[in-house]
Amino acid sequence: GSFSIILLYALARAVHLNDKLSITAGLLAALSPWHILQSRFAAETTLAAFFILTMVLCLAYWHQKQRIKTLLAAATCAVLAVYTYNSARVTVPLLLFVFIFVAWKPIKSRWKQVLTAAVFGIILLFPILVVFANNFDALLRRPAAVGIFQQSGVRSQLWEETTQDPSWQNPLVTRFFHNKIQGMV
Repeated sequence: GSFSIILLYALARAVHLNDKLSITAGLLAALSPWHILQSRFAAETTLAAFFILTMVLCLAYWHQKQRIKTLLAAATCAVLAVYTYNSARVTVPLLLFVFIFVAWKPIKSRWKQVLTAAVFGIILLFPILVVFANNFDALLRRPAAVGIFQQSGVRSQLWEETTQDPSWQNPLVTRFFHNKIQGMV
């Protein structure tokens, strides 16, 4: 948890923010209730956040100096984040797509470095890719289990709440007060 604060400060400096904004970024992370709580429990989310921040910092350094070492370090951190926490399976690819969009010119000019790092990352990801290839349901099992409509009784509770409203009431008012999508099967 403490290293994430330092990484956030370094990342703010790497994207050319001034000292005050960089220190503010670190302080906001240090005082964030979520960060404090997760760090105290030593949850895997803290470790994943650390690896993701390290990946983004390495990508920022690569964007500036275009050294293969920083790109390989970014690939390693991306893979470690994916192995650490389920949500990183979504977050890391999204961040990589954003980086590709932002840094297209250097990527295009240094395509051999990028290809080397991508192959290196895929090799490191190979064990988890084999697991998902053999058991594709395992990839989406966690997101399906935590969805609101997967919890027992939620659908019936939503139906009961919406049917208790007066029949003359506009359905948009009912939807506003119950704030749920209706008519799901």
